[in-house]
Amino acid sequence: MKFINIIVAIIALFLAGQTYAATYAYITNQGSDNVSVIDLSSGMVTATVPVGKAPVGVAIAQNLQRVFISNVDSKSVSVIDMSSNTVIDEIILDGAPVGLAISRDEKTLFVADWFSDKIMAFNTADTKQHRDIAIGKAPAGMVLSTDCNRLFVA
Repeated sequence: MKFINIIVAIIALFLAGQTYAATYAYITNQGSDNVSVIDLSSGMVTATVPVGKAPVGVAIAQNLQRVFISNVDSKSVSVIDMSSNTVIDEIILDGAPVGLAISRDEKTLFVADWFSDKIMAFNTADTKQHRDIAIGKAPAGMVLSTDCNRLFVA
């Protein structure tokens, strides 16, 4: 029975991946402070986008055509326009952004602040608007529940 549950879970993940299939991958390059844009059909790098220092986290808002990149050493989040692969905004922070997550409706960007022990929730339409959520020590990774009612933080 356990084996069947594992097979069903693998098939569900495969089908979910097909539903939300992406054309490009955005890969952070900490050593060179940029992001490689990779065409998934060819496996080729199609663009290299300069961002802040030590980029780590990636969150993609497909409908908004935006990619958010956390830059730990510059204490910022770069906002990349997917159509031009250029940085169109830089969200300056006081702490060290690591993990990123985007709400399903793409209206909220969650940023894990490693140094300040909090999660920041930004309005994607106006990144000057945000609220802070106190959390335990050194939050890094995050994932939203499928119903978007819970944010799990590691």
